[in-house]
Amino acid sequence: MSTPSQLIWSVLSSAARLTTVSSILLFLPLTLSALSPPAFLLLSLLSTIHSLIHSTLRLVLPTLAPVLPFLQVPVHPFLLLFSFNLFSSTSSLVPWLFEAAKLWGKALRLWTPVFVWMEGMASVIVVQATGRTGRVLAERSEEWQVGLLVGAASAYVASATWIVWCYSSIATTPLSSTLLGVALTALIFLTLIGFAQRRTNVIESSLLALYFAYSVWLCSDEHIIDDGHGGYGSEAYWASWVGAGAVA
Repeated sequence: MSTPSQLIWSVLSSAARLTTVSSILLFLPLTLSALSPPAFLLLSLLSTIHSLIHSTLRLVLPTLAPVLPFLQVPVHPFLLLFSFNLFSSTSSLVPWLFEAAKLWGKALRLWTPVFVWMEGMASVIVVQATGRTGRVLAERSEEWQVGLLVGAASAYVASATWIVWCYSSIATTPLSSTLLGVALTALIFLTLIGFAQRRTNVIESSLLALYFAYSVWLCSDEHIIDDGHGGYGSEAYWASWVGAGAVA
């Protein structure tokens, strides 16, 4: 049984990790909106380097693992201020930073299929873990069953509404419309097979529907970042995202 001090330490560590993740999710779109795509790409590059250093320290120096979540909390705010300062000034380093951001953007575009596959697999793992937790909770009482059913139904409705709302933005060509239809059909078909064979439940299927709607939303025109080489909103990028929604 955990002692009070261990419990407090666990809560603080979890809060530190949550703060770091929230900072990443907030600062990247903030940089893209307030500055420019090159600044967004530079902050992404710096965050990636920090993650590599953080993971390496956890592997090489496991004794530092308990304090690393706290040490990385101020890193992302510092990187955000660093990016804002550099791209808001007329420093001679700015051309080099633009070039670094440009190269990083090219690397991200080339590795997009790999990233999409990794995100799809990670999403499936999270959905399966959530589904198992939901089954355990549903066995406790009928209140949990009703609550989970209401939550799953809400997720279904939200996903359908989200897809309909994004449809006019993504279905701009016959190819993109076809890809969207194929992915949606595959998602429904696989969901029905899972229900028929009792390999899935409404919690997992509703979360997958949300992930599919999220993927479609990211493929919409309003999320294109034009880097002068076709942008990240090209049909190849759209196809990879929509395909990820179907595979997941």
